Amino acid sequence: MPWQPVATQQLQRRLVPGTSPEAAAVLLSRMGRVDLRAGDFVVHAGETRRTLWFLHQGRLDVRTADGEAAVASIDPGHWVGEVGFLDGGPASATVAAAEASV
Repeated sequence: MPWQPVATQQLQRRLVPGTSPEAAAVLLSRMGRVDLRAGDFVVHAGETRRTLWFLHQGRLDVRTADGEAAVASIDPGHWVGEVGFLDGGPASATVAAAEASV
């Protein structure tokens, strides 16, 4: 199954309630796909990035600052990096793919 229709539905659920399929599709058209392998890091605590991630499939782990221990998981349909994206501040956590993820 192509990922775009499913990702559009996920985006609709996670955006402001009432977002149209067209608005979600426009947002998706401006996003790039990144394929992650298990263990790939998305962001390290303290990094300053203006990157917003949306997890379509797979699972991400929120890790301790040193990246060693997982303290939480992020499931498909959730955002990563939203605070740094909006305020430009450093990442508050280290995030890595727990399994192959998109």
